[in-house]
Amino acid sequence: NEWARLIKQRDGHYCQNCYNVHSLHSHHILNYAEHPDLRYELSNGITLCESCHLNFHAIYTKSNNTRLQLKEFFIMTRIISRINEKK
Repeated sequence: NEWARLIKQRDGHYCQNCYNVHSLHSHHILNYAEHPDLRYELSNGITLCESCHLNFHAIYTKSNNTRLQLKEFFIMTRIISRINEKK
């Protein structure tokens, strides 16, 4: 849809967490179901690759999502990545 296309375009067509450029998804920061008024607001979207998107929802589910959860997820995945680099 147009919203998803605009989110990816704004974010430079790469995952804002891991910088992957493949299998991109436009993620609703405040979840789609509970915030119908924000569904098509560009400020409520961010580009994630499929892996990051699935991992985010595996940890935080698909309800009651917040900006704080997204920030926490970014920090957590970067810490894990650094630990894995040192192995």
